[in-house]
Amino acid sequence: MRNSEVGRLNRSLYIKSKTNYSCEVCNEHYPEEVLEFHHRNPATKQFGLKASKWRSNKLNQEVLDEAEKCAILCSNCHRLEHVALKNGETLIDDQEAYTRYRNHRFPRQEHMDDWDNEFGFWIQEELFESKG
Repeated sequence: MRNSEVGRLNRSLYIKSKTNYSCEVCNEHYPEEVLEFHHRNPATKQFGLKASKWRSNKLNQEVLDEAEKCAILCSNCHRLEHVALKNGETLIDDQEAYTRYRNHRFPRQEHMDDWDNEFGFWIQEELFESKG
């Protein structure tokens, strides 16, 4: 078995053992290629878990320890998590935040429940006003 095949198998078995191929935010099942590692606390990150880290016939305990610091997210939720982090929030273990970002893609604001336009979503009109 080639190193790349060993790496894929090691990563796949780890993800299966932790989440059974599901995202920890949206709880949907995905092919393993769609799932990504996200460090819950960036301050504890020693290294990224790129594919080459898993390529060993004897999987290094250091790789497993690093993986334990991570949430396993689908690529969509991983991107949304980084948007939420920029706003001082996290989607991991916060279903309300996940729903808000998934449906609205911006932080909670008082006007978010004002769905009174023909488009079915709130528009920041001042962004679209012509300057002239």
